[in-house]
Amino acid sequence: MTRASFDCPHCGHQTSLDFRTEISTQRCDHCGVRFSAVKIDRAVTRRKKVNVDPRTGKAMDDQSWTEEREEGGGWRLKMVVSLVGALVLGALVVGAVLLAKRRPVVVGADGKATTQLVGADGHTPLTPMLPKAEVPSTYKENKERFLRGEEQIRTLAGISTVDDLLPLVRNREQWEPVMREYYGAQKRGTLPIGFEEVAPLASHLYVGTLQLVIVRYFAPQHVLRSAVFVEEPDGRLLLDWPSLVAWCEVDVGEFLKNKDKTPRTMRLLGGRDDYFNNQFAPSPNLLCVRLQDRDNQHVFYGYLDKTTNGTAFDVMKNLPMKPAKDSLTVKVKFPDAPKSGNQVEIAELIGRGWVADRPLEKAEPAPVAPPPALSQPVEIK
Repeated sequence: MTRASFDCPHCGHQTSLDFRTEISTQRCDHCGVRFSAVKIDRAVTRRKKVNVDPRTGKAMDDQSWTEEREEGGGWRLKMVVSLVGALVLGALVVGAVLLAKRRPVVVGADGKATTQLVGADGHTPLTPMLPKAEVPSTYKENKERFLRGEEQIRTLAGISTVDDLLPLVRNREQWEPVMREYYGAQKRGTLPIGFEEVAPLASHLYVGTLQLVIVRYFAPQHVLRSAVFVEEPDGRLLLDWPSLVAWCEVDVGEFLKNKDKTPRTMRLLGGRDDYFNNQFAPSPNLLCVRLQDRDNQHVFYGYLDKTTNGTAFDVMKNLPMKPAKDSLTVKVKFPDAPKSGNQVEIAELIGRGWVADRPLEKAEPAPVAPPPALSQPVEIK
């Protein structure tokens, strides 16, 4: 039976209820009050008349009314709550599985499994910097290294001149002219480095195969950074300066403003994206990477062509989707006739991570004239 009678909670008169219609939209037959405005017991009484003797007015079966208890509209709310709860639980389980697949678990400095390791820039994953089989060593095994690294970062925090900084820098002969220009004529950086305090000892990392001691510290405004030191054979810890400052061949803002068509080495954060526009139409052979500088002041898009750089394409297609969080060292340039100020070509992937692991790129040598033909006289001086 789809209808029932019960006493209205508002006026007390008997009224009917239709279970085929949402209860909150129905009104009392007597007072007109909407049921949603009053409290209705989830169990309502349905009264059914039985056979009555028309001469005496008495029930022929000695029963004038039968009362039956029947569930009201509460079951609908129960069903909705159960369904929502099941959907939320399912989403959490699926999300956890996808996250576990996307972010490999490694052993952190405290000896516990973690996926929240940081790279040379202080807030991007360290994992891309390492060989596939490399796992950072734990705190207990390298406490002495970390203490020496903390001593070095405190020393760096007190240095205000390039001359005093150079003895602590790895490959100083290579980077000295770059550093003098960076802190001097270009005024792209200042000394001493911004430093508030060293992060907890257990947060540091040591990468054995690369001899990297990574010391985390807090810059002004409590921004988390990392200083990467390379352990020399004699035990000295020398600073990898390019990763400390996220060195780029030219200022990122100037590069974008001038639409520079010369390939420039940049240390950026990257993540895959799907922004295709203007000269860069969607194609299976074209990969879009969202790029930004370390301080998040400039965001632009780089495109890598599989047909011209297949190796880099295979590496970068495994980058996580935006936002840009993986540290990359790349060469980028604008196309010959740029139609946009925020779309560039990725000419080369130098490496995942910012640690300088190869000589600084030098200018291409001037072309050499071909030797004269043998039939021409050659003047010997």
